[in-house]
Amino acid sequence: MERLKFANKRIMLVFGLLFITGIIGCMVPVSVAKIHHIPAYAYITMILIWAVSVRRRIVDGRIRTRILIACAFMLLLFILRMCKYSYFPDDIYVNEYVWYAYTIPLTAIPVCFFMAAINVEPVKNMRLVAATEKALIVLNVIVAVVVMTNDYHSFVYNITVRPEKEYTHEWCYWVILGIRILLSIGVLYVLMKKCSLSAAKKKWYIPAISIAVSCILLTWYLIYGGAPKIMGYKLFQIHEAVCIPFIIAFESIIQIGLIPANSGYRRIFDHSGINACIYNDRDHPVIVAGDSGESPAGTTRAGIEEPHYTGKNVDPGLSATVSGDSTEPMHDSDQRICRAPISGGYITWVDDLSPVNRLNREIAEVTEELADENELIRRENEVRAERISYEERNRLYNSIASAVRTRAVRAYDLLEEASGTDAVTEEDQENIIYASVLSAYIKRMGNLILLSDRSDTLSSAELGASIRESLDYLKLNGCRCFIYENCRCRLSAQSVLLAYELFEDAVEDVWSRLHAVSVSLEQEDDFVMSITMDAAAEAISSTWKDKELQAAGCSLSVKFEDDTYFIRMEICPITQDASEDLQDDKSAFQNGREDQA
Repeated sequence: MERLKFANKRIMLVFGLLFITGIIGCMVPVSVAKIHHIPAYAYITMILIWAVSVRRRIVDGRIRTRILIACAFMLLLFILRMCKYSYFPDDIYVNEYVWYAYTIPLTAIPVCFFMAAINVEPVKNMRLVAATEKALIVLNVIVAVVVMTNDYHSFVYNITVRPEKEYTHEWCYWVILGIRILLSIGVLYVLMKKCSLSAAKKKWYIPAISIAVSCILLTWYLIYGGAPKIMGYKLFQIHEAVCIPFIIAFESIIQIGLIPANSGYRRIFDHSGINACIYNDRDHPVIVAGDSGESPAGTTRAGIEEPHYTGKNVDPGLSATVSGDSTEPMHDSDQRICRAPISGGYITWVDDLSPVNRLNREIAEVTEELADENELIRRENEVRAERISYEERNRLYNSIASAVRTRAVRAYDLLEEASGTDAVTEEDQENIIYASVLSAYIKRMGNLILLSDRSDTLSSAELGASIRESLDYLKLNGCRCFIYENCRCRLSAQSVLLAYELFEDAVEDVWSRLHAVSVSLEQEDDFVMSITMDAAAEAISSTWKDKELQAAGCSLSVKFEDDTYFIRMEICPITQDASEDLQDDKSAFQNGREDQA
């Protein structure tokens, strides 16, 4: 990025004139008081101009503040110089303490610049930076105290003759000088360590030369006891030998990019490729993107009559009037003019919407394709779900059909025999009753199979209701029937189906000989279904479907005693059926009493 060139050529010329004025002014004898301060004023003006420039360019508040404090110490150094030579020339002691006070800004200037350097990003440990700054401030205060109390210990200067001020440098002076040199070199070292731009690191020698010049001038000053002379006149004093090289060094540091600066945006604006124009508050175009500092075609720098865009992305045939709105569409849907207020005017630019519109069209096409695919998937899922439903129903119907096929055929045959005669005989009536019992079983068994498909367990109430309905039809044949229930619990679905089938097989086996039947559903340790009949069911034995009973966790026992046939089936209950109300149990018991009556 192109950095700010010290404002512009005119400011560079002003700096050059001020510097020459300062050198020439140093040659004026101190006795000529009225014009002796011209060098100080010239250097003070240079410092102020540079400070204003730094305040405008440096964005980071921590860095900017420390550089401006260093500028303040530079101003203090030249103010002390004017006080020494003009305001207190005859007061020996005041003049001497003003001379001592030179050490305060001379040490504070490299301290402030070093503090600015360690605050340049990246700052990995802010606590360490704050501690370092506090230590440097304490060090500067100690140096100031030691120098200002030199008359009591002579650790810095050993003054032998007053008022001519013949003196020698003592050990503490060389320590202070070493601190200044280390801090000056440390500034460049810290910035080089923090910088990640290889192009900026390659130009390290520019600020290094400026710092080296300052060290050389100070060395000359110390070795020869003053600045070099031309025709008996000094070229500089120690004040400008410190301040001017430091200003040049830090300005070069900003220019090469070691310290981030808010500059070079005009070049970015020119090379950004956007179609933009900056207007002043009188609606006159001031800067046009890609203009490279020249006025737009057919205009002068004073103003432009009409908006003019030179960017690559605008069709020359397009035109639009800039209004107070933030955006204004053009007749081409792929471009629009935007506007935003800025300090002293506003900026307008043309947005190229063609990539966005292209992406929107592609997204719309993909969305439409996805919608069609989703609709197809939804229909496929519906067909699949319907097919699964049909298959499930067919499976259930097949299982019901296989379970009741024999009895359904038997019932059909019985009804056919009954309908084949004109008059209803006693045999036909018996066949119809038998067919009714079989139909009740078919209906109830189908219902139990449907319920067992939904759940692995069934309530014992379902078993009781099925047996009760079958008994109702048995009564039509003159059979005395009784059912007793004293519990409600959950049983495995397979055991309920086997229990109802056992009851039906027993009844059908003794149909012609059956006169009384009693069924009891009780809860002992296990759920027990007891069937008592006055005729022996030869088809029912203790080995009746023993494998299915064992798989369902059931046991069967058969006993014939005193012309009474006893069938006992034990089923392991799953849980108590808490959903059944006790009142239902009482109602079932009452129904059993009525059946017995």
